[in-house]
Amino acid sequence: MWEFYNSSFLSGVSATGQQSLYPPPPDFYRLYRDDADGNAERPLPPVPPQPVEETYQMFGEMHTIEPGIPALQAQSLFHTMANGSIDIKQELLHMNKELLFSFQELLSVLIDQPSSSSKRIADIGALLRQMHHLLNMLRPHQACATLAQTLQSELHHRQEAVTDLQKQVAAAQRCLEGCTIEFKDEG
Repeated sequence: MWEFYNSSFLSGVSATGQQSLYPPPPDFYRLYRDDADGNAERPLPPVPPQPVEETYQMFGEMHTIEPGIPALQAQSLFHTMANGSIDIKQELLHMNKELLFSFQELLSVLIDQPSSSSKRIADIGALLRQMHHLLNMLRPHQACATLAQTLQSELHHRQEAVTDLQKQVAAAQRCLEGCTIEFKDEG
């Protein structure tokens, strides 16, 4: 038993018999200087890459950086009501069913004519982008609901703490009243 313990567990033990708590840092830490005056012989650390300014390419598509929810590029597949609002839950359910149907069509096209599947793949991509856009429209509502739930939970915990404190104060007052009665009886 001790042979296994000595051979496998203590292989990282130094000559003094102590095992290091953390592994050594990676080699790139040597790129950074320790001195504040900048007179080290080591070069400066590598310069970070420049931030992306307007457009960048990801997965073969060009994307632009815009604050907020990006506008839809394709024709909108969901329906707006007369007052301009959108029933997001109904639209997501409708798009989910349409996505499943499109995926089933894609599978049948891949079986029959694999070369003509690009249109079906583009349709599925458009559906997924529309669903993603609808979900992003829910983010402010989700944040508001999460904040309300957090505040309700915090209020509940504080009310419980106040109730417990009031019970402790009442118990302490009863104890003090009992002590004063005993002192009056003795005196």
